[in-house]
Amino acid sequence: TLFYDELTTEVIADGKHLSADLLQLALKIKGPDRLALVTDCSRALDMPDECTYLIGPQDGGESFVKRDGVGMLPDGTALASSVVGMDHMVRTFQALTGRPLWEVVRMASLTPARIAGRDRDLGSIERDKCADVVLLDRRLDVQRVFIEGEEVQRIG
Repeated sequence: TLFYDELTTEVIADGKHLSADLLQLALKIKGPDRLALVTDCSRALDMPDECTYLIGPQDGGESFVKRDGVGMLPDGTALASSVVGMDHMVRTFQALTGRPLWEVVRMASLTPARIAGRDRDLGSIERDKCADVVLLDRRLDVQRVFIEGEEVQRIG
């Protein structure tokens, strides 16, 4: 998808799937309007390392091991999934590329909303849009979560 200007590219910026160089290359080629931060996070989110988890249905899913901050096939030969949320993707992409925070947040919010055809309702703070907001602290850790303007989670 990097080759075609009209296509959007999705990157998993967990620091495991793609190197800093590849993230910077993808951004240089696509720009913040065509590069979306995504996560293929599994059930291992916030769970301990060196344990086995399932991808897919509870009955019949594929097993993987969470190791060193990423999901791996049990034999360790390949990545199986990311094991971190979008807040981690934002922190990691910003740290690895040095891009301005507003640009990175756009790639995690408005760009994916546009791809999904939902940018009239989601992806930025504007009048008549859903008031879904995540407040981050200076370290880019989640502090508060609002859905449709109602606080649903407060950390700390």
